[in-house]
Amino acid sequence: MRIESLSDQIDLGPLVSSAGNLLSVSFLTPSVLEIDLRPTVSSVTLGPEGEVERRDRRFEFHDRGSDDSFLWRGLAPGDYEVDVEDNRGNRWHHEVVRFFGQDHHYVELDAVPLVGRIERGGEPLEEAMVWFGGMWGRERVSFRSREEGRFSGLLPREGFWHVEVTPAPDCDPCEGGWDTDGWGDFDDREVNEAGIFEIEADSDGVARIDIDLAAGAISGRVVRRSVESGLLESVAGARVWVWAAGEVAGEQQDPLQPGSWRSRTDTSGAFEVTGLPEWSYSIHAEAYVEERELQSAPAQVQLRVNERIEDVELRLADQRRVTVIVRSGGVPISGAQTFVLHPAGSATTVANSYSDGAGEATHHVPLEAESVGVVVRAAGHGMVGWRFEIREGAPLVIELAPERGSLRVPRLHSWDARLVTPGGASIRVGTLAGVNDRGQIQEDDDEVIVRDLAPGTYSYCPKDSACTSVEVVPWGESRIRD
Repeated sequence: MRIESLSDQIDLGPLVSSAGNLLSVSFLTPSVLEIDLRPTVSSVTLGPEGEVERRDRRFEFHDRGSDDSFLWRGLAPGDYEVDVEDNRGNRWHHEVVRFFGQDHHYVELDAVPLVGRIERGGEPLEEAMVWFGGMWGRERVSFRSREEGRFSGLLPREGFWHVEVTPAPDCDPCEGGWDTDGWGDFDDREVNEAGIFEIEADSDGVARIDIDLAAGAISGRVVRRSVESGLLESVAGARVWVWAAGEVAGEQQDPLQPGSWRSRTDTSGAFEVTGLPEWSYSIHAEAYVEERELQSAPAQVQLRVNERIEDVELRLADQRRVTVIVRSGGVPISGAQTFVLHPAGSATTVANSYSDGAGEATHHVPLEAESVGVVVRAAGHGMVGWRFEIREGAPLVIELAPERGSLRVPRLHSWDARLVTPGGASIRVGTLAGVNDRGQIQEDDDEVIVRDLAPGTYSYCPKDSACTSVEVVPWGESRIRD
């Protein structure tokens, strides 16, 4: 709804108070689950496929009912996300429910006993936190490894779990979420992915798991050139990111293997990232120094089995801020994913982000950058990409359209292939697939389908091969053959 002038009159219809509305939530739990659980609800905005596009406001329960149910009063009808947490920050359940005004909702919980052991290079890893669901998962449970790297507890369910590993905090046990004071000086910037594991209970009802992190490691230091002396100096507290390549020599990375790691430098500017399997990696560092954002160019490293690569130097450089504004029909689009690529035609992603409620996403690019490529995709719209000249203080405006089509390309070497948009921006198919692709990239036998492309003429450029032009038509499917 848009009001064009102060003289406009809009009939909102009858207004109904939400004061008498009541939402109650009760748990159905197995007897083994003897922990303090409590739910929260958050109002959400759903996308066209029913996915959560935006979480708006979180509501704590008001009181308890006579049957121990949790009560919320005065909520407006609409869509809400229900989360169930315990007093140690574990998230046992989440789902989206439609609230009509007077609802009683039952949350059925399960609990799977789990015993496990974690090692690194065959050696027990003690005093580590093992996160099933990852640190940021909507469903997550953490365990502390102890003597001989052993851990045990309860999981909310069987099935596949994304697992991350961090150093354990000083508190034992810790109260509340890891981002609260109850976890002391816990540092969330040192995280290793362990991979994806399938949890299945044995005949005795207990699930068992052995996690063996690879022995490979990369270490080095982060530096910057001093403005005063011109000499290189170490940077303490810099964030270091390591990403696994999507494809190496025509071989795609196993989707069950870990794909990213992050660490930070110590007081001497040194860093070490461990648990890396044999593969090819990209390393990147960033830091805030004197209220300025500094980033390094990505360094490429090829790691053999159990290899330790040392003395990797990441040099930070000043960045310039670039604001991307995403709209459709002049209306700001929130939650759009924005990629900024530099050099503009290189398909090298220097940053990716998501637009806020005003449709704005902020990126940092090298100070010397004069032009960039920008690729944007959002639910319900076709992906677009343009090349822009950077003008100080001027935002880069992207207009999305609802029309979209699909493109089928040969699966062989597709992840390293570049897709050049009608607007001249170039991005790797592997980048689109590897960064929260929301189902845009799908494999189908010997082909890969790239969905939700804005109509127009694209170029598909396999690595070390000539480019092929193809027309993507609205609501149609185009194909490039070998």
